[in-house]
Amino acid sequence: MNIYIESKADDIAYNKKFICEKINENSNVIYKYEDNEKNNIKITIRKNNTVVIQKKGEISYTQILKEKKRIGFLLKTPFFSCEMAVSTNKILVENKSLYLEYDLYNNNELVNKILFILREE
Repeated sequence: MNIYIESKADDIAYNKKFICEKINENSNVIYKYEDNEKNNIKITIRKNNTVVIQKKGEISYTQILKEKKRIGFLLKTPFFSCEMAVSTNKILVENKSLYLEYDLYNNNELVNKILFILREE
């Protein structure tokens, strides 16, 4: 199947279509795909309105997003690792789409505001 990803962060916009594997498992919906940089991406939408985004490759992390919660995660690159946090403002799951608004923090300083949309095609 195909998915369409739209992401906006500050002045950067990203719009891409990916071939994706969709798995329904224990009331969770899982999307797996490879991005343009050959990183493996896994997005899990849990039935309790929690979203887990896992990226494995040159840059690796696991972000857990829960609405109105701030949750830490470790960002790993070939050059450094650092503790980050994701603060989720909005999670909306509707008819074959996922809408996320969240903020990224490093050392309690706002690094980026992210809008992320995933749609099945």
